[in-house]
Amino acid sequence: MKKSMFMLGVAVAALASCTQNEVVEVAESNAIKFDAFVGKTTKAVTEVGNDNIKAFHVYGTKDGGSTADFFNGDQVYESGTANVWIYDNLKMWETGKTYTFAAYSNGGVKGSASTSAVAWDGTNLTITDYNAGTEQKDLLVSIASNASTVASQNDPVSFTFSHALALIKFTIKSDLGDGNNEVKISEFKVTGINSTADLTYSGSGIAWTGYEVPQDLSSINFATESSKPGVSDSFVVIPGESNVSFTVSFKATIGDGISIPAKTLRATISNQNWTAGFRYNYVATITGSDMDVITFADPTVTIWEDETDTDINPEP
Repeated sequence: MKKSMFMLGVAVAALASCTQNEVVEVAESNAIKFDAFVGKTTKAVTEVGNDNIKAFHVYGTKDGGSTADFFNGDQVYESGTANVWIYDNLKMWETGKTYTFAAYSNGGVKGSASTSAVAWDGTNLTITDYNAGTEQKDLLVSIASNASTVASQNDPVSFTFSHALALIKFTIKSDLGDGNNEVKISEFKVTGINSTADLTYSGSGIAWTGYEVPQDLSSINFATESSKPGVSDSFVVIPGESNVSFTVSFKATIGDGISIPAKTLRATISNQNWTAGFRYNYVATITGSDMDVITFADPTVTIWEDETDTDINPEP
């Protein structure tokens, strides 16, 4: 009985940056204000982009402080008016002071703070023991690009967020036809991927360390046909770990699963290296051999043979 599936390839797409900046419009004052801009949205478990980011958490230092005692996870959120960002307990600029700001957004929605320990020392934004497997959110991080000038010019603090995780999904094709030959995919599971790690984000970019705690990832049921491949849920995973190996398994059923018994198919994918802000699509094809069904090869037709020409002499 066959219980193997061969992954045919992986397609990789980068998340390019958008160029439109969403500028916050608020009344002129000496209060500290914010605006947000997100790199091109992922088609992720929780999609976050410029059009639907609703909240982020801010950390800030003042006068060279090494801990975020000025802003310490304060939630900045979109008000009832589009593109107007507010936060509780407004803080004022102070003449002659220097400031640094960093922020993260855990899925882009209000009230979705990470349960992990987050810290900002003026240079590095760190998130300790972040569990991507449990969170399954589009984690965004940013360091304010204009922190050195906002105090004197009373401009909003500007954040350009980057996606801190990678995104994977699985496309299952079928060689078995359409209609009654549709293959139903259930019990789809990805195992062996470390779900927890520590993030450090600085001017040098995103760095993850301390990978641990493998955690299963499960997709909703779906179906595949020759004319319409099936696609699993997308999963966010922690990037940066070298030579990741994981196993994909699912139950494939044709019809009622009785006349043609359902099969559990699985594959182990090795030596994977994911990069933050990239999406990866793993592609496989279910064949008749996988399902132990009778299939037919391309037919071969013998060619016509030419005999020697025969001359005909017509009679008068």
